[in-house]
Parts: sequence; structure tokens; C-alpha cells
Amino acid sequence: MRRSKYSAIKTKVDGITFDSKLEAKRWAELRLLASAGEIKQLRHHVRYELIALGGGIIGKYEVDFTYFEKAPKGDAWHEVFEDCKGVITPLAKWKIKHFESQYGTIVRIVRK
Repeated sequence: MRRSKYSAIKTKVDGITFDSKLEAKRWAELRLLASAGEIKQLRHHVRYELIALGGGIIGKYEVDFTYFEKAPKGDAWHEVFEDCKGVITPLAKWKIKHFESQYGTIVRIVRK
């Protein structure tokens, strides 16, 4: 597989090509949690539009994984957004902050 400029190696798991070994490893971990019933509705590479204050689309943000997990207290499920990052570039940092502000949520960053 091909290396990116940040030394990430594209890796294929379950017929899905991931941008890095870290992302592929996290997918395998999340699949195990899903099969155990710890999380549900696991999705990968989900795109969201980033909207300017004036209402125009200014870009897209692709989160690596979304899924639902049980809240620490009670039976309620809440949506989780995860992004695997070896290097957080200024553009990635901006997109994550914009996404969090626009959608009123937090992105969990999975690091090496």
C-alpha cells in the first residue's frame, strides 16, 4: 500500500480501505464492541457539510467513525464521533472545531 506524506499506510480490513493502520486497527476494535452489543449503528467515513454563518457550504468534514454507546448512567444511547489522527494539521484542527460548533458535539481523537 501507498504511504501518505505523514507516513500513514493505507490498510484494507473487511474490504474497506482505511487511510492508516491506526484507523484500520480502531475499526477492528469497534467491530468487536459492536458484536458484543457495547455499541450500535457503527459507520465509517461519514461526511458532513460545513456551513458558514451566511448559510453557504464552505467545505466537508469526514469523520472516521460514528456509533452509539450507552451513557455512563442509565440506558440512554448517545452518538459518538471519532477521528483517528497521527498528525493533527491546522486544517484538520479547524474542520474539527467547526464541526463541533456547528453540530453541538465533541469529536474524540484517537491517537497512536
